[in-house]
Amino acid sequence: MHKAWVWSVEGVEERDFDEISFANPPLKGASVFLAHVPVNCHVHLLDSLIEGIPPKNIQDAVIPPNSFKHRGIEKLLNSLDKDSFSRLLTLKYPHLPILPMLEFREGGKRGANLGSIGRNHVLMGRPDLARFEENDASGSGNLKTAKKSVWKGKNVHFVEGDSQKASVNLDILLGKVEGFGLSGINDHPLHYIEECVDACKSKGRPLAIHASETVREDLDAILSLEPAYLVHMNRGSDADFKRLGDEGIPVVICPRASNWFDNKIPIKRMLKHNLNLSLGTDNGMLATPYLYDEIPHMVKEMNLDFCTAMMIAHNGQVMSDKFPNLESSMYMAWIADSIDAGKRMIGHKGCFSFCSLKK
Repeated sequence: MHKAWVWSVEGVEERDFDEISFANPPLKGASVFLAHVPVNCHVHLLDSLIEGIPPKNIQDAVIPPNSFKHRGIEKLLNSLDKDSFSRLLTLKYPHLPILPMLEFREGGKRGANLGSIGRNHVLMGRPDLARFEENDASGSGNLKTAKKSVWKGKNVHFVEGDSQKASVNLDILLGKVEGFGLSGINDHPLHYIEECVDACKSKGRPLAIHASETVREDLDAILSLEPAYLVHMNRGSDADFKRLGDEGIPVVICPRASNWFDNKIPIKRMLKHNLNLSLGTDNGMLATPYLYDEIPHMVKEMNLDFCTAMMIAHNGQVMSDKFPNLESSMYMAWIADSIDAGKRMIGHKGCFSFCSLKK
């Protein structure tokens, strides 16, 4: 029989286990406590493999379709297959296959065909906006679809959203992913969003979307899409936060990635309005896809106490209700300054290992 301190939102308690297996054994005499591996509720893995340093301007860095990120992804999609993608990612981040994560996967069917990295990895696909056809806003030219949408001064349609083939192609994509994960509501042509929503509803699949990341966006319009969860909300108003808190709509924040763009997260206001917060790492080109790296950042840079940061990270377990594949039995081991039963505050020195338990 082995004893171990186990952290939960209720506090820390000592429990008995038949077996505790550490990936890396703790130092002798260290005060160790265990916690479930938290769910990474928002990550983009494709851009982890883009070479170069992203711009600090968010528009130039990540906004579709012509940003640093999307140009890099297009090159990757033309060079990677499923095996090479998995191999390169796990070489760079060896722990990825055992981590529960919810990924927005760009690239339409090409991106989805690269597959997942582990059994607790859930893909939210995105119809390929980067491959749209365009003509000038006057309507001249010969689009292959009769359905047009003026977007950023141009009439456009997107490949998987051809008016004749949209339902078929979107259904094919939904056969490869769990649902759709879209960029901001102002980043897409209206008919693109409408067709994505209709496809998800027809299959009973979830749709999620970035919201109010750099500017406040119309929350009524966003919620009319009936999203399963929102990502960011950095520029939300107090009224937005109150509504989201009252309605219990999950919001995923991404501290390190937001920090890259100096895009501050109004965490105190979010907590004041009882937002259903969870945690993600966002773009792999900006931050490691290891969620436990977010926790010390939140303590140091956002002035949160350790317990609050841990609670936000572990609140991602609520996503398991929507996405059962996120369920994981893995634990993480942390080194503490001291441990007292029932205390919510723990002085900590960081996580150091994964472990599995047998009761």
